[in-house]
Amino acid sequence: MPNNENIIDYLYDKKIEDKKFSLEDAELDQLQHQVTIADKAISKFINKRVHPKSRDKLRKLLIEYSNAIFVSIARENQLYYKYGYADGVKTIIDSLSAN
Repeated sequence: MPNNENIIDYLYDKKIEDKKFSLEDAELDQLQHQVTIADKAISKFINKRVHPKSRDKLRKLLIEYSNAIFVSIARENQLYYKYGYADGVKTIIDSLSAN
């Protein structure tokens, strides 16, 4: 079991691992569809306009870039979860102590 300092991170990671976050949202679906369209457009451009000797290197660089962004976004989401959780607990404590 993690120490108290990391309990929120542990809970977040466990929810991710157990696939407990349900992110069913029409706007999110549309945004993800736009990502797919953009990815196809980039691939089409690379195949048509980039010299064959440079294509693999460019694709590798784009994958590394995308992965770095996704790791950064994942950490940002973890921090939003952590601070949201802390805000919720603080709100409960404040409301109980106000009585």
